Order: sequence, then C-alpha cells, then structure tokens
Amino acid sequence: MRASICPVLNKIVVLIFFLLNFNLTNSQSLNYVLNQNAASQIEDVVLIGIDHPYYPLDNKTFSKIADSLIYKSSFIQNKKTFSSGQDLINKLIVITQNCDAIGNLVILGHSGYQGYFVKYNAGFYRDEYEFYHHNGKVIPLDKMASRVSDLRRAVAERKIVFSDTSIIVLAGCNTAFGEDNIALDVMLATNVPVIGSNQRVDLFHGLNFGEDMLGVEQKTFYAYIPDGDSIIKYDLCHPSITITEAIKIVKKKQELLELSKVPLVYRMF
Repeated sequence: MRASICPVLNKIVVLIFFLLNFNLTNSQSLNYVLNQNAASQIEDVVLIGIDHPYYPLDNKTFSKIADSLIYKSSFIQNKKTFSSGQDLINKLIVITQNCDAIGNLVILGHSGYQGYFVKYNAGFYRDEYEFYHHNGKVIPLDKMASRVSDLRRAVAERKIVFSDTSIIVLAGCNTAFGEDNIALDVMLATNVPVIGSNQRVDLFHGLNFGEDMLGVEQKTFYAYIPDGDSIIKYDLCHPSITITEAIKIVKKKQELLELSKVPLVYRMF
C-alpha cells in the first residue's frame, strides 16, 4: 500500500512546488512590469524662444504661436519658454529632473543654420559660432549664451535624458540649411533624430504653425537619423507638413531601417 502511495505523494509535492514557483515567478514578473510602467514617465515638450533680436515686439506673436501649438498638438504635454541659450539648457535639465526622460521635443524660435538667436548675443549656437554679427558690428557672445557642446555635456552626464523613441524638431528657419548646421550638430550631441528646415519658415504671419503647418509651400524638411556609426539625411518630401506628421514619418523611417537589418528568414515570421 505504501509503495503505491509514495509515487502519488511525490507527484503532489512536485506539483505544489511547481505551482508555488510559477506563482512566485509570475508575481515577480508582474510586479516588475508594474514598477517599470510606474517609473517610466516620458514627457513631450515644446520650448519657445520668447525674445527676437530683430523684432522685439514679436514676442507677443511667439506667445500666441505657443498657445496655438499647445492647443492643436496632441503630443505636446509641456510648454516652456526660454530667453537665452543657458535658459534653454537649464529648462531641459529641470524637465529631466521631473520625469524619467524627454520624449518628443520641439524648439521654436528665430533661428538659422548657426543656431537659435533669441537675444542679441545670448542664444543657443553651434560650437563654431564665435560672435554675433548685427548691423556690421561684431559682438562677443554673452555669458548667457550656450553652445551645442553644453548640450552634449549635459546629455553625457545624464542631466538631460531623451527616451529611445524621442524625435527633436527644430522648428525655425534654416536649421537644416547647408552641409553643417544646428540640426546635424544637435543630432550628433544627443544621438536623437532631428528634423529641420533648409529654408525660411514663417513664424510671424499665420499662427497655425503647430498642428496645422510646419512650413509653407516650397519648403524642404530634412531629418538627420543616427544609424549606428553612420548618419542618414532623409528628405521628408513634403513642402507643407505638420509637426505630428513629420514625427510619424521619421518614426516609420526608423522602423524600416531596423527591419532592413533583420535577415529575410526572420522577417517571414
């Protein structure tokens, strides 16, 4: 009788051990997922340069554009203004401190391929930009100016953190103009895809900038996409496009790039 009972008891013990281990493992996994989701706070941001070196009265216009952006852009959660290059960097640091990572970032303001000018000599510039030129005068940069190297340093020190799915939109004039520009430099500093324009973008006439229009007709928008050790310069092929549409196009391009790296035999499943 005992001989016939023992195998049954052994099976029951094994089954109980399996169930306990299964429940523990799944409970741990569930808690891990919940904790990860709870801790994973990614915030989309639009930063608006409220000062303009040529047209100081247009500050009110920038404010209205910002209001238009926040109202019409579904992905914009947080609207901030900046009045100098240092202020821009500091705002990104503070935002990172209040969440786990910055998601999509839109920077709006008076710009060129050299950077965002904001105040006369206190903007956010490429490292090669040494002086502010205005009306024939050469003015050394103000202590409130910042450079791409400041952004690079903050990212390296994890004071500014972007998510794995972040896209940066430099929504201003000529941010992707020429071979070397602020859009390319920001991509290299952050390793995040960056969208910019190679022509003038009209920020002062027609306030439907955000969700209605990233640019007007005859404009060309490029995205610089990091791809391992190489950089892809991608023409969005749209003369007029919304910010949300531009981000979706670049994300789709990224997905296709990743898919192209997968062997065909795996893509079939």
